[in-house]
Parts: sequence; structure tokens; C-alpha cells
Amino acid sequence: MANTGGTISASTNKVPSASTVPAGTSASAAQQTSNLLSNIERANFKDSIMIHVIDDSKNEKRDFTFSRSLLVKYMKYFDKCLKKISDQDEIDISIHCDAVIFEWLLNYIFSMEEFEKKQ
Repeated sequence: MANTGGTISASTNKVPSASTVPAGTSASAAQQTSNLLSNIERANFKDSIMIHVIDDSKNEKRDFTFSRSLLVKYMKYFDKCLKKISDQDEIDISIHCDAVIFEWLLNYIFSMEEFEKKQ
């Protein structure tokens, strides 16, 4: 597989709370999440794609930039949607879901890819 590098960047149109870690999360898990986000933010995807996440329950919209190839590899929903569109086409994706869970999924995908690279 080609080296895709990697970043997840997210912006929100809502003022962030003092803590972005879900209630009930241990301090250790919060630190791991913080470390992972720091690593991801320093990386850079060659095939980045913008994903607009609309979280209706929180009345919030967040924008994520992530690797198209990793989305296709690990999230079959995106495989079905993106295989019909050329890699050279610029696309914008909007989805309605919980933004925190979507961010967690992107972090999980990035972690899996980093783990596979080390094998």
C-alpha cells in the first residue's frame, strides 16, 4: 500500500467545551486520545478529502480532513460512495452523525494503519 501519511483536522462552528473527552473516560484514556490527536495533526495526507459532519443532537457542524484511501480501506460505506468518483475529482462529503463518535472512528482508522505499517 502506498504511504498516505495522515492528518485528521477538525473545525467546529460551536465553541468547544472545556473537556472534549466523553464522561466516564479515564485520565489515561484521555491522555492517549490527546497523544493520538497530536500525532495525527502533525501528519499530512496526500489524498485528503473534506468531510462535513453534522451532529443534529448537539446542533453542531464539524469539518474533518482525512485520507480518501484510508476511508475506502476501513469504512465500506465510503468505498461504495467513492469508487464511482475519480481520485482526481474534488468532492465534498456531508454526513449526519455524532461528531465525537465519527472523530473516534477516524482516530481508530489512523491507529490501525499506523499499527499495520509497523508490522
